[in-house]
Amino acid sequence: LAAVLGCEAQPARIDHAALPDPVLDRAMHPLQAAVVNSKGERLKGRSVTYAVAPAAIAEVTTDGSVRCAASGDATLTLSGGGLTTSVPVHCRVPTMIKMPDAMRLVAGGPAMPVKAEVVGEGGAPLADLTAPIVSTDPAIAEFASGAVRPVAFGRTTLRAVLGDIVGVTPVEVVARVAAGPINLKDGAVHRVPLEPGTYELTAEVRATVRIAQGVTVAWEGSSCPPLPEAESQKATCTLRARGSLVITNPVRMGVGVPVSGTLTLDRVPPTP
Repeated sequence: LAAVLGCEAQPARIDHAALPDPVLDRAMHPLQAAVVNSKGERLKGRSVTYAVAPAAIAEVTTDGSVRCAASGDATLTLSGGGLTTSVPVHCRVPTMIKMPDAMRLVAGGPAMPVKAEVVGEGGAPLADLTAPIVSTDPAIAEFASGAVRPVAFGRTTLRAVLGDIVGVTPVEVVARVAAGPINLKDGAVHRVPLEPGTYELTAEVRATVRIAQGVTVAWEGSSCPPLPEAESQKATCTLRARGSLVITNPVRMGVGVPVSGTLTLDRVPPTP
């Protein structure tokens, strides 16, 4: 019996609460350390003392709460009952998640890679941290395998979250109405029928000979102003009813020549 009682009073190890790995904040994390016997029972009168190094990375209170001061690796030493235990402390304190700027994708088009970069104080990258990325509306744009895939016309947001730090990328998925080459003889018209909605046009043309000649732009069925002749055209128009985009190579009697180039016309989601 005495041998059994003696064994129960013998320190076997120092138990403590597990720390998050890594620690992503500067909060106090209680260790609740205790000297225990082989059965895991706390031994009365066996206190635990604490030390941590380097002090620039983490600090520990006398009652056993550890706090990260900066990103880095530290070692916590617990002592009591003639025993010593070392506990690694991996401090990774993010201050920002860098995400891409607003993205515009074409519905049904290819997926685009997206990376969330986690940084700490001073903008130093925390390369061993990964911030999971999710789409707030996967029916519009789905995120998987490191890339965002445009699914349907609309708007959504990519969010990367790590602890209390959030990174956000707005995603706009447009419907491509027309894209490709455009060739217009002198006085010719290119018309694209449109349903109600908001459209963005980009057109670049050049004359087939070395003269400055462009195209005009008009939006039939809307109050959007026409654009005068230019080689480069960019325009946005909202149609409340059915209408048309009209691109014209203006007639130049005796000096008009064909123009050729490219155009892109997208229907864009309403601004929130």
